[in-house]
Amino acid sequence: MSERSGNPLNTICYMLGDISPLTYWADDPDAARLYGALAAAFGQVLRIPHAGCIEGALHALGHMCYCAPEPVQEVIDAWLASSPTARPELLAYAANARAGCVL
Repeated sequence: MSERSGNPLNTICYMLGDISPLTYWADDPDAARLYGALAAAFGQVLRIPHAGCIEGALHALGHMCYCAPEPVQEVIDAWLASSPTARPELLAYAANARAGCVL
């Protein structure tokens, strides 16, 4: 959400899905299994009580949505169900990530 905090970890948390090949296994015969495992791992990151970590996980999941919509949507839906009092900006970003609408 482009927040400035002075915490250098915020940038890497947010950009992990952009700067690594973690979310792209199109030609791998185990792609479905790998995407499921990665979605589950990002689901665990969503449990960290830090907005930068949550936003970063949502961002990566949003990029994965085109390759593996089912596990991504399941993870985001579970987070939304367990986080009704999260900041409105994070809830809106989760809805966008669920649809693959992240920049």
